[in-house]
Amino acid sequence: MSRFHLELLKRITLKGADRFVIHKGHAFVCGLYGETRGIHILNLENPEEPDQVRSVRFRNAIGNVFVQDNTLYATENGRAIHKFDLEDITDPQLVDSFVLLGYDLYDMRIIGDYAFLAMNWDGIGVVDLNLPDEIQPVQKQKVEKGYVERLVPFGENLLFTSGSDDPFLYEISFVNGSLNIVEKREFTDFNPSKVFYCRDEVVLYGKFKKGKKEINAISVLNAAFQPLGEPIRLERPPNLCFSLSNGNILFGFDYSYVILDKTRGTIIPLFAQFEQDGSKQYVEISNDSNRIASDVSYDANIKRTCMDSLKCAYKQDNFFFAIHGDDFISFRIGEDSLFQNII
Repeated sequence: MSRFHLELLKRITLKGADRFVIHKGHAFVCGLYGETRGIHILNLENPEEPDQVRSVRFRNAIGNVFVQDNTLYATENGRAIHKFDLEDITDPQLVDSFVLLGYDLYDMRIIGDYAFLAMNWDGIGVVDLNLPDEIQPVQKQKVEKGYVERLVPFGENLLFTSGSDDPFLYEISFVNGSLNIVEKREFTDFNPSKVFYCRDEVVLYGKFKKGKKEINAISVLNAAFQPLGEPIRLERPPNLCFSLSNGNILFGFDYSYVILDKTRGTIIPLFAQFEQDGSKQYVEISNDSNRIASDVSYDANIKRTCMDSLKCAYKQDNFFFAIHGDDFISFRIGEDSLFQNII
């Protein structure tokens, strides 16, 4: 049996990395907040030994990348969406740019011929990808007293929250050329600040009013937005959320993972990720340790430091690719690990 969940294979350090998308054995990595101001192209055809092929430079930071068919779309913050042809996967060719001067471009989702943008205090913008020479966005929808930083696909619609002071879960649609907020859902005693979509279920993180107290919690809803049981206490907001084939949910935090056992309605710590000082050797500390590893960021006795914050991750076959801090890391998944069950 495997003694690990994830075995670190290779680490590629980049100057700014937040998100990535994988297409034809290559990763396109970008970073809204880093120093890169470009897209890193990594070859993953040998997952045990990924390597950086090249970087495409821009004036401003690239916050999002999205691949549809054989086309790469990238948002350059405050400037444009750029469209690239990927016939040569290692040498993207610029086809068009959709000018969006002055807008904060925090997130992007593409449905059909339209790009939907989370534009912070400017709300949501819609870009018609058939009109590169027109003024964009073709439509905008602001959120009253709120902002939009992340869009979550939900069928042909999108979900989002608008900060901890806004009690609503929003659902938007784009029908017959019109962008509409179709629902502003409010939940009894629960104020969502973060939303995920996992295998026909909506997962909310936020504040739960329990008697006179207010606690941080997770609430799982079905596709009709009906709660599946009571909210479950969870002190910190997860960074990532994965569906497992057994119906449970895997949450990724900065440097640790937990399982939501939906049958028992409990959170089960899985392991925390550390590095040896100096060598940066990867170390997993499982939940059966005699201490709570996920609550310890540094151990002076054994000179271990927690991994840098987890930002983005993707499972492909028996491998797990993740961004921690500014590092793109390839892991091998242990044969008996629950990570094998990610769907």
